[in-house]
Amino acid sequence: MRPVSILSLCLFPLLVSAQTLTWEEAVRTAAHHNPALQSAEATYRSAHEQVLSVMSGYLPQVSSTMSYSKANSGTSSVGNLGVVSSNTNYSLSTLVSQNIFNGLSDLAKKNQAQASESVAQANLKNIQAQVSYQLKIAFENLDFAKKALILSRQIIGRREINLRLVELRFKGGHENKGSVMLYEAYLKDAKYGETQNLNLVNMSKTQLAQALGLDDAESLDIVGSVPVQKKVEFADIGALATHAPPYLQALHQEEVASAGVILARSGFFPTLGVTGSMGRSGEWFPQNERWTLGVNLTVPIFNGGRDFHGVRAAQSSHTASQFTLKNVLYQVRTTIQQNHNAYIESIQKLEVDQSYLKAAEIRAQIARANYKNGLVSFQEWDLAENDLIMRERNLLQSEQNRVNAEAAYLQVIGERFL
Repeated sequence: MRPVSILSLCLFPLLVSAQTLTWEEAVRTAAHHNPALQSAEATYRSAHEQVLSVMSGYLPQVSSTMSYSKANSGTSSVGNLGVVSSNTNYSLSTLVSQNIFNGLSDLAKKNQAQASESVAQANLKNIQAQVSYQLKIAFENLDFAKKALILSRQIIGRREINLRLVELRFKGGHENKGSVMLYEAYLKDAKYGETQNLNLVNMSKTQLAQALGLDDAESLDIVGSVPVQKKVEFADIGALATHAPPYLQALHQEEVASAGVILARSGFFPTLGVTGSMGRSGEWFPQNERWTLGVNLTVPIFNGGRDFHGVRAAQSSHTASQFTLKNVLYQVRTTIQQNHNAYIESIQKLEVDQSYLKAAEIRAQIARANYKNGLVSFQEWDLAENDLIMRERNLLQSEQNRVNAEAAYLQVIGERFL
């Protein structure tokens, strides 16, 4: 075995705690650790097991009973002595029952359980889409914050150079004190922006750790950016709405309510079943055989109106679920259209800001050279400098908005990568 140095042992906890994730690694981490996703998966598994549970109503029920009893039969006289007599009995029996018809109750329960499973599955897809969205937003926010911090430090450097230029021209008698004070204020504002972006980095790490399902946010870091689609496909809003998780949830909830009506009506129907048993009983080892075979038919007559009012309540719930389904469809269509529009606009806005930045860079370069040579006024040069800084910030914001708009659009149509 190779010897382990003391330095390696000291550095090991730091290496384990440091987490620098690519986008693909972040996706895998969230898939295994996000609590909302794990909860939805467990709920779906529970609903699936419930379907298997209600299917037992179609299968025979078998039970076996073993018993032992000892009874005191009283005291009898034998001569002048009183003798206590007792009976000992052993029994072993097996009971088999089979439901033939129970008023469609088993059918309704099966349909209801399967619809509930579909609701849980749609909810799982919805949670997967939500977590996918949250992870994209959190990853992009940290990427944006890190880029904003770099940009703020570049702006500080630019402001420092510009301040020295203005001071130099002031000492040469070509600029006034107000211009120097203005650029001193610009520099302070740039340093304030650096502080804001440092705080934004820390906050973004906390948000990303939450999306990933991790406890340690301080040592968390990322490399790379969120991948985006290069081409936007035509959106059939109507078709997308009928496949969106919120609509599917409402659709399956309507199926649950429909099965509830059948379940409520089952109380009006008779039930039919057969039972049979076989066993042995007797003292010591059971020797006496016994068996039974029976058919049970139960016809409901009157139970105080419980079934009648239960059916009406179930019908009202079903009607409510139908209106809810229609309302959800309208809402989903509107949301998809809004998010799709915002998505398209964010792509075009990014292209616009890229063009603006290219123009601002050239204008600022020309204005700086002309200001040094006294060919343009301070106001003209200052306007070009501030426009460049504004365009740099706008482009960074547009890049973030483009990722966020795509994430929001993909979430509402149910796209997911987890």
